[in-house]
Amino acid sequence: MELQSSADILVRWQGTPIEQVIQAQNFGYPLHPQPTPQVVIVTCMEYRYSMPVPSNYAYVICAPGGRLIGSELA
Repeated sequence: MELQSSADILVRWQGTPIEQVIQAQNFGYPLHPQPTPQVVIVTCMEYRYSMPVPSNYAYVICAPGGRLIGSELA
């Protein structure tokens, strides 16, 4: 799904930390440090790219291909 503006973000994500991450990554909105993590972000472990996420904003898990199969929590 291509996002042209913040108005294209799904309604169920509006007003949530997911919307904030999408706006920051796609439209340059700022993310601010938080007292506790707000979301979990799973991404590929590509060493040439590191997501610009401020302190305590998110848990960032870097896995091969961004896959978590076999990593489920009990």
